Amino acid sequence: MGNNDNLRRILIATLISFVFFVAYDYFVLQPQQKAFIKAQKQEKKELKSNKLEIFNNTSKVVATIEAKNYEVKIDSLGRISSFILKQNKFNKNGKHLELVAKELPKPLEIRFKNESLNKEAFKTAVKVDKKVIELKDSPQTLTITQTLKQLTIQKIITFYPDGHYDVAVNLSKNEPYFLAVGYEPQAHVNMYAFHGALIVNADGSLEMIDDGDGENKVFENVKIAATVDQYYTTFLYDLKRGYDG
Repeated sequence: MGNNDNLRRILIATLISFVFFVAYDYFVLQPQQKAFIKAQKQEKKELKSNKLEIFNNTSKVVATIEAKNYEVKIDSLGRISSFILKQNKFNKNGKHLELVAKELPKPLEIRFKNESLNKEAFKTAVKVDKKVIELKDSPQTLTITQTLKQLTIQKIITFYPDGHYDVAVNLSKNEPYFLAVGYEPQAHVNMYAFHGALIVNADGSLEMIDDGDGENKVFENVKIAATVDQYYTTFLYDLKRGYDG
Protein backbone atom coordinates (compact mmCIF):
# COMPACT_ATOMS: atom_id res chain seq x y z
CA MET A 1 0.00 0.00 0.00
CA GLY A 2 2.86 2.35 0.92
CA ASN A 3 4.59 1.78 -2.42
CA ASN A 4 1.37 2.56 -4.29
CA ASP A 5 0.98 5.84 -2.34
CA ASN A 6 4.57 6.85 -3.16
CA LEU A 7 4.06 5.99 -6.82
CA ARG A 8 0.84 8.03 -6.87
CA ARG A 9 2.61 11.02 -5.33
CA ILE A 10 5.43 10.78 -7.89
CA LEU A 11 2.94 10.61 -10.77
CA ILE A 12 0.99 13.60 -9.42
CA ALA A 13 4.21 15.62 -8.91
CA THR A 14 5.38 14.74 -12.43
CA LEU A 15 2.01 15.77 -13.90
CA ILE A 16 2.02 19.08 -11.99
CA SER A 17 5.58 19.81 -13.13
CA PHE A 18 4.67 19.03 -16.73
CA VAL A 19 1.62 21.33 -16.62
CA PHE A 20 3.73 24.09 -15.01
CA PHE A 21 6.46 23.99 -17.67
CA VAL A 22 3.93 23.87 -20.52
CA ALA A 23 2.13 26.89 -19.06
CA TYR A 24 5.43 28.72 -18.39
CA ASP A 25 6.58 28.11 -21.95
CA TYR A 26 3.29 29.31 -23.41
CA PHE A 27 2.66 32.36 -21.21
CA VAL A 28 6.22 33.53 -20.48
CA LEU A 29 8.91 32.15 -22.78
CA GLN A 30 7.08 32.31 -26.09
CA PRO A 31 6.00 35.96 -25.57
CA GLN A 32 9.62 36.82 -24.65
CA GLN A 33 10.86 35.18 -27.82
CA LYS A 34 8.30 37.05 -29.94
CA ALA A 35 9.25 40.34 -28.25
CA PHE A 36 12.96 39.69 -28.96
CA ILE A 37 12.32 39.00 -32.66
CA LYS A 38 10.05 42.05 -32.89
CA ALA A 39 12.70 44.26 -31.29
CA GLN A 40 15.35 43.08 -33.77
CA LYS A 41 13.04 43.81 -36.71
CA GLN A 42 12.29 47.26 -35.30
CA GLU A 43 16.02 48.02 -34.96
CA LYS A 44 16.60 47.19 -38.60
CA LYS A 45 13.54 49.21 -39.64
CA GLU A 46 14.80 52.26 -37.74
CA LEU A 47 18.22 51.95 -39.34
CA LYS A 48 16.67 51.85 -42.80
CA SER A 49 14.67 54.99 -42.01
CA ASN A 50 18.04 56.79 -41.58
CA LYS A 51 17.75 57.38 -37.84
CA LEU A 52 21.29 56.00 -37.79
CA GLU A 53 23.11 56.15 -41.11
CA ILE A 54 25.24 53.12 -41.90
CA PHE A 55 28.54 53.90 -43.57
CA ASN A 56 30.54 51.58 -45.81
CA ASN A 57 29.61 48.16 -44.44
CA THR A 58 31.44 46.35 -47.26
CA SER A 59 35.01 47.24 -46.29
CA LYS A 60 37.69 44.62 -46.95
CA VAL A 61 39.37 42.58 -44.23
CA VAL A 62 42.81 43.84 -43.14
CA ALA A 63 43.52 41.56 -40.16
CA THR A 64 42.44 38.12 -38.95
CA ILE A 65 42.72 36.73 -35.43
CA GLU A 66 42.60 32.94 -35.20
CA ALA A 67 42.06 31.08 -31.93
CA LYS A 68 41.02 27.55 -31.09
CA ASN A 69 37.39 28.42 -30.46
CA TYR A 70 36.83 31.63 -32.42
CA GLU A 71 37.88 33.78 -35.38
CA VAL A 72 37.81 37.58 -35.57
CA LYS A 73 38.16 39.76 -38.65
CA ILE A 74 39.03 43.47 -38.66
CA ASP A 75 37.96 45.55 -41.65
CA SER A 76 39.65 48.53 -43.32
CA LEU A 77 37.79 50.97 -41.04
CA GLY A 78 39.18 49.35 -37.90
CA ARG A 79 35.96 47.61 -36.89
CA ILE A 80 35.21 44.02 -35.95
CA SER A 81 33.42 42.91 -39.11
CA SER A 82 33.15 39.25 -38.12
CA PHE A 83 33.24 37.22 -34.90
CA ILE A 84 32.72 33.50 -35.47
CA LEU A 85 32.37 30.83 -32.78
CA LYS A 86 34.09 27.67 -34.01
CA GLN A 87 32.77 25.19 -31.47
CA ASN A 88 30.26 22.82 -33.03
CA LYS A 89 27.83 23.16 -30.13
CA PHE A 90 27.15 26.73 -31.31
CA ASN A 91 26.58 25.78 -34.95
CA LYS A 92 23.53 27.18 -36.66
CA ASN A 93 22.13 25.48 -39.78
CA GLY A 94 25.31 23.41 -40.01
CA LYS A 95 27.61 26.46 -40.01
CA HIS A 96 29.76 28.12 -37.35
CA LEU A 97 27.82 30.85 -35.56
CA GLU A 98 28.45 34.44 -36.75
CA LEU A 99 27.80 37.03 -34.03
CA VAL A 100 28.12 40.20 -36.14
CA ALA A 101 25.34 41.13 -38.56
CA LYS A 102 26.40 42.46 -41.95
CA GLU A 103 23.79 45.22 -42.21
CA LEU A 104 24.24 46.77 -38.73
CA PRO A 105 26.94 49.07 -37.28
CA LYS A 106 30.00 47.10 -36.21
CA PRO A 107 31.72 46.73 -32.84
CA LEU A 108 34.56 49.26 -32.31
CA GLU A 109 33.13 51.61 -34.93
CA ILE A 110 34.03 55.21 -34.10
CA ARG A 111 31.71 58.10 -34.94
CA PHE A 112 32.70 61.71 -34.40
CA LYS A 113 30.47 64.57 -33.34
CA ASN A 114 32.17 66.68 -36.04
CA GLU A 115 30.27 65.71 -39.19
CA SER A 116 33.04 66.50 -41.69
CA LEU A 117 35.56 64.57 -39.58
CA ASN A 118 33.14 61.67 -39.39
CA LYS A 119 32.76 61.51 -43.17
CA GLU A 120 36.54 61.65 -43.67
CA ALA A 121 37.02 58.79 -41.19
CA PHE A 122 34.61 56.57 -43.12
CA LYS A 123 36.57 57.17 -46.33
CA THR A 124 40.07 56.58 -44.91
CA ALA A 125 41.49 53.07 -44.56
CA VAL A 126 43.38 52.04 -41.45
CA LYS A 127 46.80 50.42 -41.12
CA VAL A 128 47.51 47.44 -38.88
CA ASP A 129 50.78 46.24 -37.39
CA LYS A 130 49.83 42.56 -37.95
CA LYS A 131 47.72 40.99 -40.68
CA VAL A 132 47.37 37.59 -39.01
CA ILE A 133 47.43 36.69 -35.33
CA GLU A 134 47.36 33.07 -34.16
CA LEU A 135 46.37 32.83 -30.52
CA LYS A 136 47.46 29.85 -28.45
CA ASP A 137 48.24 30.12 -24.75
CA SER A 138 48.85 33.84 -24.25
CA PRO A 139 47.14 37.10 -25.31
CA GLN A 140 48.37 39.12 -28.29
CA THR A 141 47.93 42.75 -29.24
CA LEU A 142 46.86 44.35 -32.52
CA THR A 143 47.48 48.06 -33.15
CA ILE A 144 45.20 49.82 -35.64
CA THR A 145 46.10 53.30 -36.87
CA GLN A 146 43.97 55.66 -38.94
CA THR A 147 45.57 58.91 -40.13
CA LEU A 148 43.24 61.76 -41.09
CA LYS A 149 44.19 65.26 -42.24
CA GLN A 150 44.13 66.77 -38.76
CA LEU A 151 43.72 63.77 -36.49
CA THR A 152 45.30 60.37 -35.86
CA ILE A 153 43.26 57.59 -34.24
CA GLN A 154 44.87 54.55 -32.67
CA LYS A 155 43.10 51.48 -31.34
CA ILE A 156 45.11 48.98 -29.33
CA ILE A 157 43.23 45.68 -29.01
CA THR A 158 44.42 42.80 -26.84
CA PHE A 159 42.85 39.45 -27.75
CA TYR A 160 42.74 36.57 -25.27
CA PRO A 161 42.50 32.82 -25.99
CA ASP A 162 39.16 32.53 -24.15
CA GLY A 163 37.45 34.93 -26.57
CA HIS A 164 37.37 38.26 -24.73
CA TYR A 165 39.36 41.33 -25.72
CA ASP A 166 40.41 44.70 -24.28
CA VAL A 167 40.60 47.89 -26.32
CA ALA A 168 42.22 51.27 -25.70
CA VAL A 169 41.51 54.25 -27.99
CA ASN A 170 44.01 57.11 -28.33
CA LEU A 171 43.47 60.33 -30.30
CA SER A 172 46.21 62.80 -31.25
CA LYS A 173 43.99 65.63 -29.99
CA ASN A 174 40.69 65.96 -28.17
CA GLU A 175 37.63 65.36 -30.35
CA PRO A 176 34.21 64.24 -29.08
CA TYR A 177 33.48 60.75 -30.38
CA PHE A 178 31.28 57.72 -29.81
CA LEU A 179 32.60 54.16 -29.72
CA ALA A 180 30.07 51.55 -30.82
CA VAL A 181 29.86 48.28 -28.94
CA GLY A 182 27.91 46.90 -31.88
CA TYR A 183 24.30 45.88 -31.99
CA GLU A 184 23.09 42.92 -30.02
CA PRO A 185 24.86 39.82 -31.36
CA GLN A 186 22.97 37.96 -34.06
CA ALA A 187 22.99 34.60 -32.29
CA HIS A 188 20.34 32.01 -31.58
CA VAL A 189 17.11 33.25 -30.06
CA ASN A 190 17.09 31.27 -26.83
CA MET A 191 13.98 31.63 -24.70
CA TYR A 192 15.88 30.85 -21.50
CA ALA A 193 18.64 33.44 -21.98
CA PHE A 194 18.47 37.13 -21.09
CA HIS A 195 18.62 39.45 -24.13
CA GLY A 196 19.05 43.15 -23.62
CA ALA A 197 21.17 45.72 -21.81
CA LEU A 198 22.76 45.89 -18.36
CA ILE A 199 23.61 49.20 -16.72
CA VAL A 200 25.66 49.56 -13.52
CA ASN A 201 24.84 53.01 -12.14
CA ALA A 202 27.13 55.33 -10.18
CA ASP A 203 25.67 54.10 -6.88
CA GLY A 204 26.38 50.48 -7.80
CA SER A 205 22.76 49.58 -8.53
CA LEU A 206 22.06 47.30 -11.51
CA GLU A 207 19.48 48.11 -14.17
CA MET A 208 18.36 45.42 -16.63
CA ILE A 209 16.54 46.40 -19.82
CA ASP A 210 14.90 43.60 -21.79
CA ASP A 211 14.65 43.79 -25.56
CA GLY A 212 11.47 45.60 -26.50
CA ASP A 213 11.23 47.37 -23.13
CA GLY A 214 13.80 50.08 -23.75
CA GLU A 215 13.12 53.78 -24.31
CA ASN A 216 15.24 56.82 -25.10
CA LYS A 217 17.04 57.52 -21.84
CA VAL A 218 20.32 59.16 -20.83
CA PHE A 219 22.40 57.46 -18.13
CA GLU A 220 24.87 59.65 -16.25
CA ASN A 221 28.13 58.56 -14.62
CA VAL A 222 27.49 54.88 -15.25
CA LYS A 223 30.26 52.45 -14.35
CA ILE A 224 29.35 49.73 -16.86
CA ALA A 225 27.06 49.59 -19.90
CA ALA A 226 26.69 46.25 -21.67
CA THR A 227 24.65 44.51 -24.34
CA VAL A 228 23.97 40.88 -23.51
CA ASP A 229 23.12 37.86 -25.61
CA GLN A 230 23.08 34.10 -25.10
CA TYR A 231 26.76 33.63 -25.96
CA TYR A 232 28.31 37.07 -26.04
CA THR A 233 28.50 40.40 -24.27
CA THR A 234 30.07 43.70 -25.23
CA PHE A 235 30.51 46.38 -22.59
CA LEU A 236 32.14 49.72 -21.90
CA TYR A 237 33.29 50.65 -18.43
CA ASP A 238 34.98 53.33 -16.36
CA LEU A 239 34.97 52.14 -12.77
CA LYS A 240 36.64 55.27 -11.38
CA ARG A 241 34.98 58.25 -13.03
CA GLY A 242 32.03 56.77 -14.87
CA TYR A 243 30.72 58.11 -18.18
CA ASP A 244 27.49 59.27 -19.80
CA GLY A 245 25.65 57.03 -22.21
